[in-house]
Amino acid sequence: MTNVSRRSRGKKRGKSKNKEFMDAALDAFIRDQSLQKWNEVQGLKAGAEVDQKEAVKSSSEFFEK
Repeated sequence: MTNVSRRSRGKKRGKSKNKEFMDAALDAFIRDQSLQKWNEVQGLKAGAEVDQKEAVKSSSEFFEK
């Protein structure tokens, strides 16, 4: 019986490690997307000389599609 419980415990630990990795990967992806949007807004403000509100609005238009 102890062999069966050890196998189950090992599988659970593996899933936990995979979940931790996916959580870290998701956090990194969200940070990357946020940074890209921030740079896009800053570029619109500087290059097109639009105000902050208009830059954010035009930067987030693809989310509506």
